[in-house]
Amino acid sequence: MSQDEPGNSWWRPMIAVTPDADDVLPWIRTLAVASGVLALLVLLFALELVGRL
Repeated sequence: MSQDEPGNSWWRPMIAVTPDADDVLPWIRTLAVASGVLALLVLLFALELVGRL
């Protein structure tokens, strides 16, 4: 398939709207912190349940 065929052009608009890594990094960091807090809360809840046995 050459680059001029229509089947190969569907991803070009996606590349144009893909955000820069510098714009995405704060969101990834925020998601990592949120998932860490959630994991800590689940761990504390599990420890509380085990402690009640």
